[in-house]
Amino acid sequence: MWLKSIAPPVDVASSPASRATEATSTHRNPGRFEIPDKAPPESYFAALLFSSLAVINLGLQVTMTAFLVLKPAAQPREVLTNVGIFNLRPEHDLLIYLSGLLFTLFLVVAYVFLWNHWFRLGPMPTTKRSVTLSWVIYSLVGILAGSVYLWEFVKATQYVRRGLEVPASHYFYFAVTAAALIITSLSGLPRTFAAFPIAGLGRPASSFAKRPIRLLDVLFAVLIVLIVYIPSTSQLFEHIFQAERFFHWDFFAMSPALSFENGAALGTDSFSFYGLGWPVLFAAMSPLLKLSYGSMIQLSVIYGCLYFLGLYVLLRLLTNHPIWAAVGTFLALRLHLFSGLALTSPLWRFPSVTIMRRPLDVWFFVALLMYVRTRRPPWLIGAAGLTGAAFIFETDTGLYLGGALGLYWLAQLVMSRNLVRDGRLLAGSAAACASVVMLGLGIASRGTFLGRSFWSGWLENLQLTAAGYTLMPLVGQMHLYDGGSPARGRHLALFLTVLAVYLLVLGNLLVKLLYRRASSVEMVLGCLALYGLFSMTQFIGRTDPLNIYPLLVPFSVILVVIASRVTGMLFSSGLRPSARLASSRGPRQPGGFLPHAIASGLALSLVALALVNSEGYQKYPNVIWSLGDKVLANERCLLDVPDKRLLSARGPACGATTDEERESFNAEFPTIVAEVKKRSQAGEAVAILDQEGPIFYQAAGAAPWGRYVPLFPNLVTTERVDAVARELSDHPPENVLIRAGTLPDTPYVEVQRDLLRVIRKDYYLQSRIGSFNLWRHKDLTPAKS
Repeated sequence: MWLKSIAPPVDVASSPASRATEATSTHRNPGRFEIPDKAPPESYFAALLFSSLAVINLGLQVTMTAFLVLKPAAQPREVLTNVGIFNLRPEHDLLIYLSGLLFTLFLVVAYVFLWNHWFRLGPMPTTKRSVTLSWVIYSLVGILAGSVYLWEFVKATQYVRRGLEVPASHYFYFAVTAAALIITSLSGLPRTFAAFPIAGLGRPASSFAKRPIRLLDVLFAVLIVLIVYIPSTSQLFEHIFQAERFFHWDFFAMSPALSFENGAALGTDSFSFYGLGWPVLFAAMSPLLKLSYGSMIQLSVIYGCLYFLGLYVLLRLLTNHPIWAAVGTFLALRLHLFSGLALTSPLWRFPSVTIMRRPLDVWFFVALLMYVRTRRPPWLIGAAGLTGAAFIFETDTGLYLGGALGLYWLAQLVMSRNLVRDGRLLAGSAAACASVVMLGLGIASRGTFLGRSFWSGWLENLQLTAAGYTLMPLVGQMHLYDGGSPARGRHLALFLTVLAVYLLVLGNLLVKLLYRRASSVEMVLGCLALYGLFSMTQFIGRTDPLNIYPLLVPFSVILVVIASRVTGMLFSSGLRPSARLASSRGPRQPGGFLPHAIASGLALSLVALALVNSEGYQKYPNVIWSLGDKVLANERCLLDVPDKRLLSARGPACGATTDEERESFNAEFPTIVAEVKKRSQAGEAVAILDQEGPIFYQAAGAAPWGRYVPLFPNLVTTERVDAVARELSDHPPENVLIRAGTLPDTPYVEVQRDLLRVIRKDYYLQSRIGSFNLWRHKDLTPAKS
C-alpha cells in the first residue's frame, strides 16, 4: 500500500524554480557551468553523458595498463611463516584501481569543462535529427576501442605471467587509441551532435507506472522466497561440512562468536577477521537458538530471503513498476546467488561473499530513497544509523557504505537552498552514525574499546589485508582459474563493463552537480554507483574470476533502472524535434499500457529463463526443487543424529571428503568432544592447536583458547607464532590437543613443529585420542583420561 503512495521525485532540472532561473539567465557567465540558451536540458545532458564514454574508456585503458606495468611488491619472507608465504601476495592493484578511478573522474570533469567552453564560442546548432545517431556513434566508438584494447590486454598478460616485459605492441595500440580519443574529444565533434533532441530521459513512465498492481507485488515476493529459501538446511549443513569442515564459517562468525559467548572481548581478547556484528548477534541469540553451525546457516538463508525482498522494494521505489522490480531482483539473484562460486557449491558455503558480507546496504538505500522522496529527517537519520551498523557488522563494506553516505552529504550541500537547515540535518545524521558505531564497539569490546589494544586488534584485519593476505594480483592470477584467453577475456570484459556503467552513472551525478541540476534519484543512483565501485575492490584484491559475480547486486539495480527509464522515455514521451521541445512546456504525452507491458514482460521472461537454466540454480536445493525431491548436487546427504554434531552420510559422499576420511573423523569425533567437554566442565582450559579447533569447541560447549581461532590458518607471521608461544609459557592452559603426526601437503607443518617445541618443555604426553595427542601441564596433577 505504501509503495504506491509515494509520488515520483521532482526532477530539479524540470522544476518550476529551475525553469524560472533558466528563463532569467540570458547572459552566460564564463566562470559557471551553464546550459546554452534555448537548449533542451535533457538533450544537452544526454549528448554530454554519452560523449563522455570516450574519456571513460581512456581512463580505464590507463588503469589497466598500469596493472601490467607496475609489478607486485616483494614478499617480506623474513617475517612470514609458511602459512603467510602461502597466503600473502603483496601487490599494487588496490592503489592502482583507486588512482585509476580518480583519474577517470578527473578526465570526465575536464571534458565537461571543455564542453562548457565550446558552447560559449557560438550559438547551439538547431539540427532536427534523431538522437539515436549520436548514441550509436559514441557507443560504437567506445565499444570498439574497448574491445580491441581488451584483446591486447589479455595477450599482454601472457607475457607478464611468464616473467617477460609488456610487449611493445600493447604500448603502440594504447598510444594510438589514446591519441585518437583525445583528438576526437578536443576537436569539438561532440558539439555537432549536441542538438539532437530527446524528451523524458531519466523520468519514469507516467501512465503505466502509477497503476497499483498489489497482486503482482505479492506474487513476486512469494516467488523470491521460494527461490532463495532452502527447506532442508541439514542437507546444506552436511554438504558444507564434507566439503571443507566449515572452514569459511569459522573465520566469518563461529570462532569469534564462541569467544564472545564465553566472555571474551572482541578485538581486545579475540581476533575477528571480517567484523564484529554477526559474531555478537549469533552469540546474543544463543539463549533462544543454540549457537551452532546449523543455526547460523539457517539464519543466513532466512536473512537472504529478507534481503532480496528488500531489494525488490528498492527497485519498486526506483522504477514505480512491479515487473521491472522483479526483473532487477531476478537478475541480481542470477548473478549473485547462482553464478561464480555458486557453480561449485551453494553460495552459503562462502559467507564472506554472500549478502552476509554486506547485510545492510539495501536497507540503507531504501531509507535514503525514502528521504529524498518524502524529505522527512528520520529517514536520513535512519540511513546514517544503518551506515554505522554496517561499519560494525563488516568493517570493510561498512567503509564502502560510509563513502556513499559522504557523497550524498556532499551532493545535498551542493544542491541545497538552505545551507543552515541542511547543515544541521547532516550534522544530526553524522551524530547518529557515530553513536551507533560507538554503541556497537562498546558492546562487542565489552567496554574495552577506549584502550589501544582494542583498536590495534580490531583493525588488525585491515592491516593484514593491506599487506596482501589472500590477495590475487589481477594480471598474475586469473590464469590459475580460467585456463585460457577466452574465459579470461570474458571475465575482464564483464569487469570493464561494470566499471564503465558505474563511472557513467557517477560521472553523470558529478556533471549535474557542476550544473546544479542533479535530481534526487540521480543522487541516490550516483551513491549506489560509488558503493559499487568501492565493492569491486574485493574483486581487485582477490581476482578470482568467480569472485566478481557476488558483487554485482548494485550493477543489477542500476542496469534495470536505466532500462526502465529508457523504455519509459520511448513509450511515454516519444522523440520530438529540438525546436518544438524547446518551446513546449505542456504536459507529456501519455504512454500506452501495451508497449510497457510488452517491454517489461519480455525483459522478465529473458531474465527468468536465464535464471532457471543456470547451473547454479539447477544445483540449489530451494523450495521449488524440494517439491520434486531434488537433493543438493544430485546426492542424498543426510544426518544420522538430530543434534547435527556427529556427521555420517547415507549414500554418496558430498564434497571433497572421502569415505575413509569421513569414517575416521566420525570415529574420533565423539571421543574428542567428550574429553574436551569433561575437562572444560571441570574448569580446565583446553588449547586445540589445529586448523579445525572451532568444530570441537562448539560441539563440546567449551570456551576457545587463545586470541587466534582457528589457530594454524591465523599464524601468518612469526610475530603471531611468538605471541602464541609466550601465551603457552606465561599463561599455560591445563591441556593441549595437537595432531599426533605431521600435516602433509599443508603450510602448517612449520607452525606445528615450532609450537611442539614449546609444548615439550612444559607438558607431558598423557594419552592418544584418535589422530590427536593430549598433552597435560607438568605442574598439574594427572587427570583421568
